[in-house]
Amino acid sequence: CQMHRRRVLKTGDPGLAQPRVIPTVAERLAARSERRGDCLIYTAGWTMPQGHVSIRAFGRNTRAHVAAWRVHTGEWPGPGQVVRHKCDVPRCIEPSQLELGSVAQNNRDRASRGRSHSPAGEKNAQSKLTATDVLEIRALLADGHS
Repeated sequence: CQMHRRRVLKTGDPGLAQPRVIPTVAERLAARSERRGDCLIYTAGWTMPQGHVSIRAFGRNTRAHVAAWRVHTGEWPGPGQVVRHKCDVPRCIEPSQLELGSVAQNNRDRASRGRSHSPAGEKNAQSKLTATDVLEIRALLADGHS
């Protein structure tokens, strides 16, 4: 039959079936990552809009850095907690570069590092005025113009 034919082609013995070796999440993360400076960059997976990469791990789809945190600590982040990057590289899965924090801390880090998704002033694609336009308008208002 076809099953035994495949076994002969794979192992040379129709009665010998090779056990399927399923790599652990840690092995999959290690096999698909490369060292870049202090960061361990996960190079596989599909990219999410924020630049993070997703992986199927522990029975669900999750971000690769969260899966790496779970492998390293053995725990998921608690309620209200997120896994933050110290290095500001979304694809980094190096445990020493990851830390737990709140959503508010993560948002403050993002804003302070210039990674906000709603830039202010001229950097916003929806802006109509430049910084010089605003200064000119304010000067005209100070002179009494409407």
